[in-house]
Amino acid sequence: MTKLCFIGCGAHAQQVYAPTLRRLADEDDALSLACCCDLDASRAAAMADLAGFQRSSADWEAMLEREKPEAVLLVTPYTFTGEIACRIVRMGIPVLIEKPPGDSLESCLNIYRAAGEGGAPAMVAFNRRHLPLIRACKEKLAADGTETLQNIQYSMYRVHRTEDFFFVTAIHGVDAVRFLAGSDYQDIRFAYQPLPRLGEGCCNLFMDCAMENGTQAQLQFLVQSGMVAERFTLTAADLCYNLNIPIWHGCDTPGLLERCRCGTRDYLRSGDEISDGRALFETNGFYEQVRVFLECARGQRPLRDDLKSALQPVEIMDCIRRRQTRYHK
Repeated sequence: MTKLCFIGCGAHAQQVYAPTLRRLADEDDALSLACCCDLDASRAAAMADLAGFQRSSADWEAMLEREKPEAVLLVTPYTFTGEIACRIVRMGIPVLIEKPPGDSLESCLNIYRAAGEGGAPAMVAFNRRHLPLIRACKEKLAADGTETLQNIQYSMYRVHRTEDFFFVTAIHGVDAVRFLAGSDYQDIRFAYQPLPRLGEGCCNLFMDCAMENGTQAQLQFLVQSGMVAERFTLTAADLCYNLNIPIWHGCDTPGLLERCRCGTRDYLRSGDEISDGRALFETNGFYEQVRVFLECARGQRPLRDDLKSALQPVEIMDCIRRRQTRYHK
């Protein structure tokens, strides 16, 4: 039996993690949803009802001491995540940490070091890596022998995202491009387009990137664009792949994966054909992400989305936060 505890029961947790855990508990007799916790006891109680936890708590340290879980999901505000995650991994408890796994590179490094001390696997919740259409695209690239790409173009479109901490959302695109390229970033030039009418500090972001494996990439993040979408175009020799993901039920839902060869489309699949289900928690990768984490926590598969794989995306997030114009590995 794998006893699981959950920390951080806000709106995001209730929207995507509650139905994820309820489905997994229905499918997996060896999974016990022991207790969930939030500083707001009413939110913890609501999460318990939604997900099917046996108990709820307002004190995460007391909860872990009492329950002695085999796995923890940590879905707290990024400003608190680093400190809590360090204490969990030092206890030797496997943990899935919602992105970003800290508010700075140093915070992420602290968790990385603590995980080494505690010996527990720590996985970072970059859900794009587990999104069904992105998994299918990665598999298609491998099957076609095009793991090394010439170019990736990525666009994140959002509506009225004027908060000054948009970098914690932009990290998703940074990580997804790195994941599909199969390579670290080597060099990045950043450009910022101020949007003063939307508020002080609000801006669009543009990144011109060279990856270590030779792939070139251009990323754009448009915070007031009129739609919610994320789109990729990947090119390799005489092949071109278009990937539109169904992010948050945006305008591209259910999404698509398309391949063109020498000017002719020869492959097309919709997100309805490539999916873990029709609900948002399934189409956006949360179900697969937690399923994989539980297998890693049980030692049934090697850990892939470890803290080491999160260090460069967090470092680049730091660059964006500080409005740097250049990054070089």
